[in-house]
Amino acid sequence: MTTKKRISLALAFCGIPFLMAPAYAQTCGLISNSGFETDMSGWSGSGPVSIVADAHGGTKAVRVGTAQGGVNRSAAFAVTAGQSLTFQFWAKVSGSPSWAGVGLDFLDAAGAEISEINTPVTGSAYALRTTMRAVPAGAVAARIWTWKSGSTGYLFLDDFCVTVPDSQAPSIPMGLSSATLTTNSFTLRWSASTDNVAVTGYEVFRGGTSIGIATGTTFNVTGLTPATAYAMRVRARDAAGNWSAQSATLTVTTAGTSASYDVTINKSARNQIIDGFGFFGAQNTWWSGASSLWSDAWGDQVISDLGITIWRNEHYPPSDNLNQQDANWAKQRPVVQGLKRKADQYGVPLKFIFTVWSPPASMKVRVTNNTREIGVPHPGGTKQGGALDPTKYPEFVAWMGSGIENYRAEGIEPYAVSPQNEPFFVQGFNSCWYKQEWYPEMLIGAMSILKANYPNVKVFGSEGMLEMEAADHNWQWFYHRQILDSAQARANIDILAVHGYSDGVAPTSGSTLGHLWQSHKQHFADPMNKKQWMTETSGYQDAWNGSPGAFALGLDILSALNNGNVAGWVWWQGSENPGSTAGVGEFALMNGLVKGKKYYVSKQFYRYIRPGAVRVGATSTNNNVFVSAYEHPGAGTHTIVVANTSTSAQTVTVGGAGLPATFTMYRTSASDNAANVGDYATGTPLALPARSIVTLQAGGTPL
Repeated sequence: MTTKKRISLALAFCGIPFLMAPAYAQTCGLISNSGFETDMSGWSGSGPVSIVADAHGGTKAVRVGTAQGGVNRSAAFAVTAGQSLTFQFWAKVSGSPSWAGVGLDFLDAAGAEISEINTPVTGSAYALRTTMRAVPAGAVAARIWTWKSGSTGYLFLDDFCVTVPDSQAPSIPMGLSSATLTTNSFTLRWSASTDNVAVTGYEVFRGGTSIGIATGTTFNVTGLTPATAYAMRVRARDAAGNWSAQSATLTVTTAGTSASYDVTINKSARNQIIDGFGFFGAQNTWWSGASSLWSDAWGDQVISDLGITIWRNEHYPPSDNLNQQDANWAKQRPVVQGLKRKADQYGVPLKFIFTVWSPPASMKVRVTNNTREIGVPHPGGTKQGGALDPTKYPEFVAWMGSGIENYRAEGIEPYAVSPQNEPFFVQGFNSCWYKQEWYPEMLIGAMSILKANYPNVKVFGSEGMLEMEAADHNWQWFYHRQILDSAQARANIDILAVHGYSDGVAPTSGSTLGHLWQSHKQHFADPMNKKQWMTETSGYQDAWNGSPGAFALGLDILSALNNGNVAGWVWWQGSENPGSTAGVGEFALMNGLVKGKKYYVSKQFYRYIRPGAVRVGATSTNNNVFVSAYEHPGAGTHTIVVANTSTSAQTVTVGGAGLPATFTMYRTSASDNAANVGDYATGTPLALPARSIVTLQAGGTPL
């Protein structure tokens, strides 16, 4: 091996990794700063190396001399065996160097040289040297070196270039959506494509005809006709001229010349992004026999028919000499495994969350006159309240962490955890009482550690009553006000979660609920910039027109979404008494595979408003008709939920800029159970039976 090769290879492998840099095919982009216009950036020198004005192109070149030395690329670049590689550079010499030359080494994965291009440089005028070579088998990278030997003469170098052919097309553009719709224009948007080298542009098609090229991921479509549907597609191009296939079609309808609809959807008004809908528990209550907790048929039903995307569980403390627990992880684990298996089967991004009802008894102390008696065990163990011992925060965090690790062992990263269920209530079941200021203290002292240990797991809370946290006479006094007043506490909670009860049992329903959600949003969610979730409610009769019944449940979900910007909605016990035909109770949605009215009205939301959907603007001129509308940019779906609260049938027209031309209708009423009742043509009359909820679904696949 020559002296020049020993030095250049020593530079090549002195701990500097290969640079897998992006480049533009058929350009000199594989070599950044190829003409030394930014001096030695990307290069390293050995010996007397300097930047000079005697250049072939631009204003700068590099000169080596008079002693021996050279210039080398600071990092290798990726190549593929079999590629046709073209290596070019401009060079000259002056004086009388012993030897001068430029080369390119082909390297294997271990950095060892396989072969090289070695080009001597002679002549006193700049000349272009070009070598074409197939990349040898086993080569994964290449590196440029230069060398001048002897104590006299100079080597001048400029304008290197390495090119390889590119035959790989960019990925197909995805996620087409529209914005700023008017009567004669709109903005088309899409997600950026990827390419092995680089994407250089996009071609936009309207109705199969090319209408222009965009360099970014938006394009203004103009000169259109009002109230007209346009089929839009996009394809991507790279610098080598490779084109992707065209995207899926997005149908965009321009605005009409007048606001002539009873229900108007405004997609330019964007609200909350939906996290999901779900329930608590297994096929049967946790205190039931293990054999009744799971069946594959039930798993299929709740994932692919009802469409849950959030599943809530209890993190049970261990049994002790005071209290035996309804369940433990061994009992829960088959249900968790089954839900994960079914979610994976159907491609559903199911969020697993859990709540603490009580810490282990060993971590609790007695409460007397609203004061924690540190060192005095709570006589009720895990039940009948008591308080978390603040000196046991590290143990509490470790115990909650053990719950997270249970899920991780099953390949699940829990989405969120709550450190306490309903902290104001002392119950005969697992419970733990928090004075208002103790809850933010716990967030600071315990959840800060948990979040440091598990940065991808969110914390939700306080899971108190919405009426307590938001009523005009209450909101100043409870847990969320304490969190609002503490910057440290706010930093350790991600989601403000409440329960939809007034007293822990009876649901808060009807018009009062809308005011409570608006109050909670105004006083807490907006000032703290936190999402709102409703993580438990029940107490609805399964009769459609109960007091409250299944129809009221549908209206209450609608109210939470519209008035509270709620991003997550979680019912209490999803299922109990599997197989019973005696009627679904007020605390469940189903008896195993037997579906109730509350199941069907929940499906109107759960199944068709999927995680990632964005609530858009929706208004109704009919005082009996309420509406909530969603666009899912990633899935390409539109969902509109329309509720007729009147005791008589209503007819409305539904329209708005950018809506699909047709929707599939699903309806639950006194006589319908989430039934597919045909197609709806946008802008035409929509018949709504008395006291009914209709979901309009278009585009993509709802799951």
